[in-house]
Amino acid sequence: MVLRALLPRRRRPRQVWLHIGLPKCGSTTIQRHMAEAYEQHLQLGLCYPQSHRSATGYRNHIPLARLAAEDLPAALAEIEAEADRHGCRRILLSCEHWTNAFYTGRLAALAEALQQQMPDWQIRLVAYFRNPYDLAESSYAQFLRAGLFGIDKPAFFAAGPPGIGRYLSCFEENYGFPLPSLLGFAQMLQAGLPAGSLILRSNEPADLDAPDMLSDFCSLLSLPPPAAAERRNSRILPRKLAEIEYVQTRVSQPVYAQLRPKLLKRDFTRGAPPGPARGSSLHLSAAMAEEITRRLEAERGQLAALFATRTDALCAARRQDWSQAELLDEEARARLRKFIRRQSP
Repeated sequence: MVLRALLPRRRRPRQVWLHIGLPKCGSTTIQRHMAEAYEQHLQLGLCYPQSHRSATGYRNHIPLARLAAEDLPAALAEIEAEADRHGCRRILLSCEHWTNAFYTGRLAALAEALQQQMPDWQIRLVAYFRNPYDLAESSYAQFLRAGLFGIDKPAFFAAGPPGIGRYLSCFEENYGFPLPSLLGFAQMLQAGLPAGSLILRSNEPADLDAPDMLSDFCSLLSLPPPAAAERRNSRILPRKLAEIEYVQTRVSQPVYAQLRPKLLKRDFTRGAPPGPARGSSLHLSAAMAEEITRRLEAERGQLAALFATRTDALCAARRQDWSQAELLDEEARARLRKFIRRQSP
């Protein structure tokens, strides 16, 4: 016992953690918490660098994600210097862009630059996954609002009537696998990253030992759990999403970008009661849901072997009414056309 006490303790290796999404899987909750707890976490040896991090908004590392490969070494030197100033042996970088625009997000280039510029640091990448039924519908909603997965919005709206079915087809054409295929995402990430560096986790609370995804993430990084439930992003009602979708069939994307703030704020319902919850173009049909169910059954075993968490809830089939309805009548469309005429430059 005396000899052991005299021996120097082995320090844990320095680590760089990359939280890479996936999109619509709670990344903003993690980023908000890490930004707000920046000072507290410095005292615990973890740096969520302010270098190459957005100062406002999501406060993620999208400035780093958008850098050209030749600019990464200098950026990583600044990030390492910030961690060293505070005596931190762990660094966390977080941005959805590394997966929601995988083929242009330079994730593989960043992993390679980290290995070259910070060879004494252990690299760990973590991605959280969401139940694919929810992922498909939430992804289309985000695409309508501001784009997602690098799908060309002008080309999408120029090609004909929009809808979640055509959106899913565009994704598969671009990426080579269906968006609801969790195995497709996992294999895409594994193929471009150092062997053994990627950690895949469910964000479904029933699959986790912690109460929720944020608590699970904090545990993974040896951080204290959040003191209280974090705020969630506000959700847009299906009727408003239908309005957003329709307006983009009438105007160019630059004009939509100018109209969007007023479109989001204005109530076009004229006091009408809430309509159906599932829009005919916004939400999965019964046939689409059945296809996802078949795919989940085929992938379930492989996913369980790849994931570091349980996957029972992640792969659970949704039991619900998949019926759809038209959310905008001609009167509503006429009001939206009038809004466009009055507000367009």
